[in-house]
Amino acid sequence: MGRDINITQETVNDAAAKLLSNGQKVTTQHLRDVIGSGSNSTILPFFQTWKSSQSDKAEVREPLIAPTISRAIQLYLTERVQEALRAAMEENEEMRVDIRDLIIEATGLRSELEQMCRQNAAIREKLMPLTGTINQLKNENQDLKGELAAERKAREETRLALERSAIRLEEIASLHRELASLRAAEKAAREHAAELRGRLSAFERRDDRETSDLS
Repeated sequence: MGRDINITQETVNDAAAKLLSNGQKVTTQHLRDVIGSGSNSTILPFFQTWKSSQSDKAEVREPLIAPTISRAIQLYLTERVQEALRAAMEENEEMRVDIRDLIIEATGLRSELEQMCRQNAAIREKLMPLTGTINQLKNENQDLKGELAAERKAREETRLALERSAIRLEEIASLHRELASLRAAEKAAREHAAELRGRLSAFERRDDRETSDLS
């Protein structure tokens, strides 16, 4: 259905003149086709005004027209007007059907929308406890992250302490090895000193014997 924007008497008059110049019959539908917009019910009053003006012009041009011809013209015009009215009524009926269908469709959409709103409300109600649980889990997760960071720090400190302890143990082991080496060296030195003392004592005894023999 066309829109009724900018449909004026001048628009209809120009369209009718164009139809007549093309040798076409001037009807509501033909006018609508030429104008390209508007409904039959909108164009009809302008069409009737145009026809009346054409009738007036015809009467001025032919004042001596025969009554039978005049009645025939009037009958023809009456039939055309009735046809236009019937077409307008049919179009109005179609419009009423369309409006009724739109109302039914809108009612169905409203029902669906209300149902969706109820469903959304039920979903929000179900999600409220989950929201609290999610927030609690977030807080617990944050706490666990803090504990994990503290544990990692403590583990790193323990590792460093163990490394320092291992270094100290290695140093102690090295000291023990050095002490054992020193003790072994001391023992060897003592044994060597004892050997030297034994040799010296033997040498002194032999020297005493030789001295005694010389006397």
